[in-house]
Amino acid sequence: MTLIAGFEVNNGVLLCSDSEYSGGTKEYKDKIFPHPFADGAVAFALSGPDSGTAAIEECRDGLALSRSKPYPEKTVRAILREAIKSTHERYVDSRPTAEEKDGARFDLIIAVAMKNQPPYLLWNNGPILLRVTGGFACRGSGWYLGDYIIKKNWREGLSLRECGMFALQALNAAKKHADGVGDRSV
Repeated sequence: MTLIAGFEVNNGVLLCSDSEYSGGTKEYKDKIFPHPFADGAVAFALSGPDSGTAAIEECRDGLALSRSKPYPEKTVRAILREAIKSTHERYVDSRPTAEEKDGARFDLIIAVAMKNQPPYLLWNNGPILLRVTGGFACRGSGWYLGDYIIKKNWREGLSLRECGMFALQALNAAKKHADGVGDRSV
């Protein structure tokens, strides 16, 4: 697992994560995946196994790059919701034991930016996709540390730089104290 965090800041969004993938071996690579589409873009911050990668692929397939006309905002959310729900049902809920289900669970924080409206964040709670409230979200194995550090200092109207500092503090604490969080942060 990992720590991912997202912030809504001054008509923008910030996503961050560590870069350690663990399983049989440790690898270091990006856990933030951008995807443009007609008149907008989404970016996914991922915590979890390949089932989360599959969910991102489903979302990307649903938001086709080749579409020539813009998506209505409600349609974008519906596509994302359906992709996450169906992926969760196929790869998590279908597991026979609670332990296997826990091993297949994934967390996403999704930044949505569309023309003519402020960007915002969504996050999943299992198969459910929800709008971030309160201006930020932390997910993954170190979420409780990130949430504590950020909540303690959070206020509306923070700059991108201030949110970046909170993110670095949260990631650093998670690397020291939460299993499976490690190496470079992005």
